[in-house]
Amino acid sequence: MYRSIRVLCSGLIIVLLFVSTGCSFSIPFNIRNLSDQAITVIYSLKDLSNGFAPRLKSENRAEDGTNYIQIPQDRISIDTENRVVEFKLLPNENVELYSVPDKLDNQYEKEFNLTNLHITGVDGSISLSGREIFKGFRPIKKSWYVFGPEITGFVFEYR
Repeated sequence: MYRSIRVLCSGLIIVLLFVSTGCSFSIPFNIRNLSDQAITVIYSLKDLSNGFAPRLKSENRAEDGTNYIQIPQDRISIDTENRVVEFKLLPNENVELYSVPDKLDNQYEKEFNLTNLHITGVDGSISLSGREIFKGFRPIKKSWYVFGPEITGFVFEYR
């Protein structure tokens, strides 16, 4: 009897550990190049607390277990002193700029880390600053059958 209670409690602890680690979500801010031309993205960050180097979304799993890989060195330049990143994004590529922890109150603008965003393509350019940048990112809402936060990320789609 004592052994079965001990096994039951051990199993319950393991299940609770899996559930608690599964409830930690991060909300990514991505840019997608939906055009048929390469674009150049330049952005400035307020601070470096949420990461600095953008990552390309990949079809295959990377070494760290995610679907993101580093942008090739010949397509990116990072000025850490001024917190400015510049990179080239090829057609149909998706890049994560950074991510923030999930907020129960959905106040993601408080965590928004970009101060300037400039995108240049063959057909012209877009320059945004301040609150305009956050408004340019569209929230991605979860499907009704997916567990987790209501918003699963934000995306800026360049067409």
